This record gives sequence, C-alpha cells and structure tokens, in this order.
Amino acid sequence: NYVISDNEKGAYIATSYMIKRGYRQVAFLNAFPNCSDAVERLRGYQKALVENGIKFNPRLVKWGCINSESGYRKMKDLLKKSILTGIGIGLMTKDKVKEFAKKTADEAKMTEEEARKFADEVLKQSEDSKQKIEEMIDKQVKKSIDKLGLANKEDLEKIEKKLSKLQSTLNKKANFKE
Repeated sequence: NYVISDNEKGAYIATSYMIKRGYRQVAFLNAFPNCSDAVERLRGYQKALVENGIKFNPRLVKWGCINSESGYRKMKDLLKKSILTGIGIGLMTKDKVKEFAKKTADEAKMTEEEARKFADEVLKQSEDSKQKIEEMIDKQVKKSIDKLGLANKEDLEKIEKKLSKLQSTLNKKANFKE
C-alpha cells in the first residue's frame, strides 16, 4: 500500500484559493525545476493563473526551496523585490514604509529581530529608490533645459560677473572723467 499525491491538482487548488482571496500576484516556490513533482506543481500553478485571467510572471517562480529556511529566504527576497518594483515605495513616507514592513513581518510570522532587520532593509531600499528617482528627474530636467537652450545657474553667474566687471569699468571711466 502507498499514497500518491496529485501535485498538479494540489498546486492548482492552493493557487486558486489565493486568487479567490484577492491576491493577484501569487508566488510559486519549489525545490528543483528538473524534478517531476515540481513540474507537475508548476503546471497546476500556471493552470490556476490562466483560468483566472492572470498572466504568468516567471519572476514569481523561485527554485531551490529545499527546506523551510531556504523557502523563507526566497520568499523574503521575493517580497523585498516585489514591493520595490515600480516607484511606489520610493514615494511612500517613512511611516508608511515602516507600517508596511511591520504588517508584512507580522503576516510572515517573523521574529522580532527578523522583523527589525526586514524593516531596516525596506527603509534603506526606499531611501535608495527615492534618491534614484530624484537623480533621474534632475537628469531629465537638465536635459530638457539644455534642449531648450535656456540659461542655467552657471550661465547666469558668468553673466553677472561680466556685468559686474563692466559696471566697475564704466564707474572707473566715469570717475576718471570728473
């Protein structure tokens, strides 16, 4: 006697359940892609996505989850990356980022230390994201100003120096004539 599990159906049911609960980005974590059980589970996962009108996103598939620790690390990395795609995290206030990190840590049942480290990482990445956004905006504004041929601060400072020099020369000549 033995028990056989239906890997495809199990993954299909689990993924469908998450989708019915309102989740639109459901990750798939498994051990190795060349394992027949994993292939069957992936097929069930993809089938549930398709049937619910969700496009398959290979970035939500993570391999190498051979135990709960490696699965936890992969999910944590996936969470960090997914919340930082797009510029939303860079535009969040520090309080909102902390609130998000706390909620995520609570839901993932992280220890207090893990939750603190996770929050710190998310805050740092939020700050990095904000800086990158500001740099991109500055670069685009400079490019637009250059394209329009408008004077910038440096140009105006040069003109002011020349005007000051010219005014000084004119004043000297006016004083000399008197």
